Parts: sequence; C-alpha cells; structure tokens
Amino acid sequence: MSNMTIYKEKFAEFLNTGRLTYIQVSLDSGTRETYAKVKGVDLFDKVMDNFKRYPLHKTFLDLKYIFLEGYNDNEIDIDAFFNIAKEVGCKQISLSSNLAKPFTPKMRELTIRLIKKAKRHNIYVTENNAYLTLDDKRFIRNAYMTTPAETSLKAQYGVKKITTSGDVVIQNPQNSGKIEGDGEIILNADAIPGLKSQCLICLGKDSKIVVNEKLSVKSSTKIELFEGAKLEVGSTKIGEGVKICSKNCITIGKGVEIFDNCYIADSDFYVLKNKKDKQLNPDAPIVIGDNVKIGHNAIILKGVEIGENSIVAPGSVVYKSIPANSFAQGNPAKTKKNSAKKSSTK
Repeated sequence: MSNMTIYKEKFAEFLNTGRLTYIQVSLDSGTRETYAKVKGVDLFDKVMDNFKRYPLHKTFLDLKYIFLEGYNDNEIDIDAFFNIAKEVGCKQISLSSNLAKPFTPKMRELTIRLIKKAKRHNIYVTENNAYLTLDDKRFIRNAYMTTPAETSLKAQYGVKKITTSGDVVIQNPQNSGKIEGDGEIILNADAIPGLKSQCLICLGKDSKIVVNEKLSVKSSTKIELFEGAKLEVGSTKIGEGVKICSKNCITIGKGVEIFDNCYIADSDFYVLKNKKDKQLNPDAPIVIGDNVKIGHNAIILKGVEIGENSIVAPGSVVYKSIPANSFAQGNPAKTKKNSAKKSSTK
C-alpha cells in the first residue's frame, strides 16, 4: 500500500520488472483542495506527477477512496477521482468509510454514480474490509452486481454477442483492448444466482480476443492478456477456476473443453538473461487443436502445440508438443498415440 507522495528510482525499476502483482494507493479525493483537507498536506500535484512517472501499467493498480462526511462526499470529487483512476490505468477501486461509520444516503448515491462510470471502463469497484459495516459491504457488492454500466458490453465491443450473469468484470484500462469476431461469449456460464463467483477478463493495451464461434466461460475463471497479446478461439468450453495468461498468442480450436482449475500460459512472466544480455526464456505461442480435452488441474506451458483429437490427463504438466490423436499424462508430459506404445513428444 502507498500514498504515492514519494518517488524512488529503485522502486520504479522494480515495478518495471512486472514482479509486483498488486499495489494499492490511498487517494481519497479528486481535487487539490479536498486532498489538502483530507491529508493535511498540499501534495496533490506531486502525487499526480508520481502516477505518471511510475510504470503502474505493469501491476494491478487499486485506488482506495475513504468516504469522509463533509469532506469528499460530493459529485465533484467523485467524478474527478474517477477521471484520475481512468487516466492512470486503475484496475480496481476499493471503497471504505471513516472508522466504521455507516455510509450516509449521499455516500450510497455517490457509490452507484461511481459504479456506473467504472463499469463502462471495466474498472472493478469493491469494498475495503477494514472499516466498513456489514450492511455497507453488502450494499457495495449488490450495487456492483445490479447497477448497469453507462453503455452495454455489446455496444463497447465488436463481438457478435456477449451474455453475462452474476459478478462479471471486463477490465480494459487503456480502452484499446478488443473483443471481436462473429461468435458469442457466455461469461459466468452456469453461475448460481446470488453466489459471488467472479469471472474476470483483463485486456492489456492493444490486446485482442477473437471469438469465431462460441466461447463459454464458467465462474471464478480469469483470462488475462498483456500488451499486444492475442487469444483466438473457436467453439470452446472453459470450466471453473481456469487461468489463461498471454503475452504472445494463444490459439484454441473448435470443440475444445478445458476442465476446472487448469493453467495455460505462453510466458514465464519474468526475463532470464545470460551474460551477453540474451534472453534465455522468450515467450512462445500456444496452439490447441480441434476437439482437444484438457483435464482438471492440467498445466499447458509456452511453445506447446496440442494436436487435434488429443486428451491431456488431469494434473499433467505439458511443456512439449503433442501429436494429433494422442493421450498426454504425467509430469513431464508423456504421450501415447492411437493406444499404441509410448511415443516421444516433438
């Protein structure tokens, strides 16, 4: 957690590595005047400058807003705060109150106002647990699930159809990520009404999801595309708790089923170099062919191609390519082709 009042070159360098996955900044205002009243110091301009200097796009940025009655519970500050959140690439806004004081009706109105704006730009609004009453926690959760965005997802993205249920979040902080194609997306498929089971899609700068037929994603699954990455799918069913991460390109064919809690990534998400400054572990695309079944808890790593009509056994770690009509199991991946004796992977 930070207040962003200090700039340190070492911390900026660390942020730039991408190894820090989450940072929360307590801002609590949208204007210089209110910031000085709330914080007791006039450092608003310095904080805004540090937002620009730090490479915050490399991490999950959470901006915190503590409601203080008579100080920042007004539309001017809320609107200005949201504009800051949008400009700095905020992915989540955490709301709280002052020392567990219940939200006033005005604060609840402002919460809904903020949620409408945030949903339009795919910024998640959640409760900060430390100083909120149970009623206010429920109010924020329910408000986020039921309050419509200022524009629909269908209007915002070019894909033919998007169907959502429950607590679905599409984050697109740079507003340059795309979801397109002639197909249909179903998010939080088979979600139980009233159950908080979030499906999260994170779109990095200039990233793209292309849906050619039908993509069905169950609850608690996360699809994260980093800058310039691409995910292209045919007709694909993705189970609960699956995580798909791409910094390069992942292509998934037709009739593919990815069962619960699988992990698919085309990058190690860190850079390993030799003494000549050459990267030893570059990102590499993943290709999953038609009619592939990937069992529970399986892991698919970068550079892998899985041939059509293949099966990946539950719990397998696949780091080598698999021919068509094969069965992969174990750690490392072992394959059997056409029910014959073991054959080596590519």
